[in-house]
Amino acid sequence: LSGNPAARLRPAELLQNALFDEDYVSLQLFLETLNIKDAVEKDRFFTKLADRVPALPKATAQWKVLPALPNSMEYGGGSARALEPLLKIASVLTEDEYQEQVVPTIVKLFANTDRQMRIPLLERIPGMIDHLTPKVINDSIFAPIAAGFGDSSPGLREMTVKAMVPLAPKLQPRTMGLVMRAFAKLQLDEEAAIRTNTTICLGKIAAHIDAATREKVLIPACCRALKDPFPPGRNAALMSLMATQQYHKPIDVATKIM
Repeated sequence: LSGNPAARLRPAELLQNALFDEDYVSLQLFLETLNIKDAVEKDRFFTKLADRVPALPKATAQWKVLPALPNSMEYGGGSARALEPLLKIASVLTEDEYQEQVVPTIVKLFANTDRQMRIPLLERIPGMIDHLTPKVINDSIFAPIAAGFGDSSPGLREMTVKAMVPLAPKLQPRTMGLVMRAFAKLQLDEEAAIRTNTTICLGKIAAHIDAATREKVLIPACCRALKDPFPPGRNAALMSLMATQQYHKPIDVATKIM
């Protein structure tokens, strides 16, 4: 404020002030240069960002931070760590805002073939499912998800199976038929944990399988699991039978299992 310009702080000196080292300011500055940051810097930033999101003004989170996250994940080499802050911001949006600003990004991310992105996405489906319409799920999301049934990574195969539980209420009969065919193969998977989880998930989604298909697949699937050499696999078969007993005809159980 000095009347003498020579006595005033130079801009470089002014920026040394603690005021400009505040978290909110540093966040804005990082976002401005996000696309030129390396992977390590981005990971560190996204990890901290998830905790800082609740303190951000909604307008800043929605119109400044949110657009930068999908752009980074899709084009800027950003990692799946950006998912957590993205979904935290999404949780404070109205339904119309979620549909317009978040759902298109989710659809694009599910098409990503990077396992490091696909597994975290599958883990977070329960938190997204209320905002995903049956049309989006059946027409846009299911096909890339279903590719995980045959993936060479056991972890991705297992997460794909588990993802069917939150998705099942919105799957069309035709789509559910594809799930049943995949489950039949996965009950013969070389990984015992995948065989077991497939049987457990089958019991959990049975209510959402149409009656004709359920009658064809449920008991045969449980019978197959009862012969599994892995004890938890056999236990899963018994649990699924008990959980779905209202769908069984006594004569079918007696003739096929006993």
